[in-house]
Amino acid sequence: MEHVKESEEFEKVEKINILESYAVLLKKVFISDEFDIDINLLERAVMCKPEEFFKLIMILRRKQVKLPAWLFNKLLWSVVFVPAELVALMADPAFDLSQICEIQQKLMGKPPYEQAKLYVRPDLSLHQIEEIVLGFSQKLSIEQVELYADPKFDYKQMRLIREGFKKGFSMEQVKLYADPRFSPEQMQEIMLGFEHGLSLEEVKLYTNPELSAEQMREIRLGLEYGRAGKNLR
Repeated sequence: MEHVKESEEFEKVEKINILESYAVLLKKVFISDEFDIDINLLERAVMCKPEEFFKLIMILRRKQVKLPAWLFNKLLWSVVFVPAELVALMADPAFDLSQICEIQQKLMGKPPYEQAKLYVRPDLSLHQIEEIVLGFSQKLSIEQVELYADPKFDYKQMRLIREGFKKGFSMEQVKLYADPRFSPEQMQEIMLGFEHGLSLEEVKLYTNPELSAEQMREIRLGLEYGRAGKNLR
């Protein structure tokens, strides 16, 4: 009995030594700072999802990326729940902790890679990431979401582009105001033109970033009143 117990203890110590040695090797290859890889996270990844773990390591090798230890540990945590190719999208030292925590939650739903790559980007704010994810949750197409999944738009501009598609606007209509030169207030005036029945050519008459939102409104109302007058005659 004592022999069995000693054998189990030996195997436990041996496993710890192997993991520690592997962690040292991984640190040399992938870690950019002086901090260590979390042995517990490494063990869980290797034991629970070995195929995904080693797939992740191969992707990181191909990317030839160096990461801070905190970020590598986040990847180890994620690969137990999320496919390796999605986890690898987070392997960029430009991410900060708040972005990674938000993205981890989004990836738990295992979205298609083509969707995830549009928002797993360090140049997007948390609000921008949310707008892109909302687009997919509202069944917008890749082409529609791609139109606004760009850091040149702030999250308020992204929201109005997304809402345009949600309202049923055509791609041609949305492209008319999907321009970062337009403020959210200017975008709303263009959207109101379509909502109130103006044609594409009519809305184009005041679609100019050099016009203020108030000037756009005055032109829009004039066009709407003119159309209403025609209908009465």
